[in-house]
Amino acid sequence: MVANIKKTNSTFDAMKKIRAILVDDEEGARDVLENLLLRFCPDVELIAKCNHVSQAVDVINKEQPDLVF
Repeated sequence: MVANIKKTNSTFDAMKKIRAILVDDEEGARDVLENLLLRFCPDVELIAKCNHVSQAVDVINKEQPDLVF
């Protein structure tokens, strides 16, 4: 028998999305990873895509992401 699980106001409900940035010098690679994240990782919010390390450092310092790809 399968029980119905009802969401409650728990820490699970209060979880925020994982804020991430993506760094790659190839536009195609950035686009592929972005599409994979959108499709398979709904808890990841892509806040920036960077094409150079120096640009990524600026974004990291400004946005303080949770994750960097």
